[in-house]
Amino acid sequence: MRGAKLVGPTSPSTANSKWKGKGNAVDDHDCIIMHCDFDCFFVSAGLGGTGVMSSTSEIASCSYEARRFGLRNMSLQQGRRLCADLITILYEFDKYKEFSLKFYTVLMSHADDLQPVSVDEASIEVTDTVSQLRQRAAIEGSQYDPAKDFAENIRAEVRKATSCESTCRPLFPK
Repeated sequence: MRGAKLVGPTSPSTANSKWKGKGNAVDDHDCIIMHCDFDCFFVSAGLGGTGVMSSTSEIASCSYEARRFGLRNMSLQQGRRLCADLITILYEFDKYKEFSLKFYTVLMSHADDLQPVSVDEASIEVTDTVSQLRQRAAIEGSQYDPAKDFAENIRAEVRKATSCESTCRPLFPK
C-alpha cells in the first residue's frame, strides 16, 4: 500500500470522525458499514505459501479445526495433551505483512472510509457504492438488497489476492 494516500475529513460534519479515507461519508445514520475479517489470519497466512512445519514452545494462533480440540493460545505442551497430532508452523512475519497489505489493498479499493482494527480486521464504509447498486436495483424493479452480494465480491477478491478465506458482512442497524 506504499504510495496510497489516506485523506482526512473535509467537512465540519466529519471533522471529529475516527475514520480514515476519502472523507466523503454522509451522516452516521446513512452510512453503510461492512465488517471485514481475515479467517484465522496467522494460520492462513502461515500456510499460504510453504506450509513449513516447526517446533515452537507456544501456540499463538489456531485454525478452526484445532479449536474443536480445545486448543487456544497456550503452551505447546498443553496443546499436545489436547491433540497428540498437533502440527505447528513457523512464524513468518514478512508473510503476515504481505497478506495484511493485500487484504487492506482490496478493502481500500472499495471503501469510502476505512477504520483498521488490526492486521487482519477492519470496518469499511461503503455508502457510495452500495447506494448506487441499490438505485440500479430499484430502477430494475428489484426488491433485492445488493449489499450482501457486494460483501461477497469483496471476500472473493481477498480470496483471489491471498488464497485465504475472510469474512465480510454488512452491519445493519438494529
